[in-house]
Amino acid sequence: MKNLKISAVIIFTFFLFIQTQAQQVSLKPFALDQSNVINDLKNIRITNPKMAAEDFVKSANDLLAKQGLNFTVGFDSDTCQKIDKIKKTQKIPNAPLNLRATLKSPLGDSAALLLPETDFAKNECFPCFITLPFLEVTDKDFVTIIGGNNLKFSLPGNFLVNEVFLVDAKDFTTVKSKWKIPFKSVPLSVSDDGNILFTGFNEPELNDLALAIFSEGNYQFYAKKDIDISKKAVVWKDNPVKTTAPNFAFIKFVSDEKEQIIKYAANCPN
Repeated sequence: MKNLKISAVIIFTFFLFIQTQAQQVSLKPFALDQSNVINDLKNIRITNPKMAAEDFVKSANDLLAKQGLNFTVGFDSDTCQKIDKIKKTQKIPNAPLNLRATLKSPLGDSAALLLPETDFAKNECFPCFITLPFLEVTDKDFVTIIGGNNLKFSLPGNFLVNEVFLVDAKDFTTVKSKWKIPFKSVPLSVSDDGNILFTGFNEPELNDLALAIFSEGNYQFYAKKDIDISKKAVVWKDNPVKTTAPNFAFIKFVSDEKEQIIKYAANCPN
């Protein structure tokens, strides 16, 4: 997974519009197929309850390479308000919104990307969000799959992804490593070098698996038994820096004489 082959590099400029019958669209948009990795893995485990963890991990990473993994991608308030306004102007407000983004290639050729339906559910801290299949994501760009090809796009400023931080134990603020995670999750462990964050899954069928997320932006499945979860984890119920980070929780992982402080969002911003 770390040596990801990129088929093309696209500069991503985000804007919204709704297609109507009166519009003449000269470019057919590229559709982003949602990843079915989680559901596929649940079905594999249900069908093969005695499958060895190593075989389950191999199946998981094979599926991951083909489909990517769905990430929750939030929009900022301004973007959500624009989307909501467009939805309300439709003849049928609850009808699916034909939401697009424009793409520009390095040669200046324009293309269009058809985005998944925007979700305004209150189960996320974002005002609204979509799910996008990622193979890799950083502060600057992301890699997705379109038509069987791995494509890289720059990450728009109004695309917000859940993050976890390794912070300095002296001030709980200085960031030593950072990871973008697919969905809100409590970390299981962190590598001694601070490069890999391990998270688990809520689905009981995936209890044998952990997701290893690299600080470089890529990730892969591991067998949970093969990661170092022997580190003693201490969760601070009382935020040690309430005044400066009221919406964050902290976990201290202890291994021998080494302490690592993980900071992650636990509450929605006030």
